[in-house]
Amino acid sequence: MKSRSAVIAVLLLGGCSMETGQSVDTTALNAVITKIQDYTKQICSYIPTDGTVKQILASVDPLAESAYNIAAQICKAVTETPLAVEPGPAVLELGEKPASCPMVAGVCIEGSFVPKYAPKEEAP
Repeated sequence: MKSRSAVIAVLLLGGCSMETGQSVDTTALNAVITKIQDYTKQICSYIPTDGTVKQILASVDPLAESAYNIAAQICKAVTETPLAVEPGPAVLELGEKPASCPMVAGVCIEGSFVPKYAPKEEAP
């Protein structure tokens, strides 16, 4: 449950920084982001962007969510969301998001799938 404590600490620090002008502990925040990214990679071979994870952390209840639960929600969203339109090239304005995207806590998930197993290097 260490990761749950880290999420709570980061979110509480984040709340304080908005009200008091203190800075967020970026080391703790980066550790939580990395933990969530590691879990999503293990669960569904997907790595959300740092920005996506930060937005989710700012949107969730720190007392109800663990890093693993957030990762599981991300995986569920990216593996179960059907495409809103036919696959093919889309023409979007700069900065515009697709009409439908996988979401967690009201945040559009951005990231990429990665190979489940890295190829093994052959011995010489």
